[in-house]
Amino acid sequence: MQTSLSLFTHVYFYFCRFNLDPENKCTDSTLWEALEIAQLKLVVKALPGGLDAIVTEGGENFSQGQRQLFCLARAFVRKTSILIMDEATASIDMATENILQKVVMTAFADRTVVTIAVSILYFTASNIINL
Repeated sequence: MQTSLSLFTHVYFYFCRFNLDPENKCTDSTLWEALEIAQLKLVVKALPGGLDAIVTEGGENFSQGQRQLFCLARAFVRKTSILIMDEATASIDMATENILQKVVMTAFADRTVVTIAVSILYFTASNIINL
């Protein structure tokens, strides 16, 4: 079950590469593809070391929105069939929220996405279950 599930976590690790692929199973091209999908490729390419650039404690050298997009890229790399997003759009700007929505609707269209959110605005083209 765990290999079928990606939890959209707010944990950030030591290097960009490790953030995306903690098990070191993917090729660089797969990681760059995930970053391109999450619209972070240019950001990471601009960093000294690229994929091997350091991620500071808590991911503080990235914006809140960029940290959320990293989580999405990591979920894409894992290729799990279920993605659980818990408050993924909290504390991000509208432009980043639009990117996040677009990525989820396209790159995760063939996967089950469970989104936990306080704001109903996020759900534009999804099935909504009120609890």
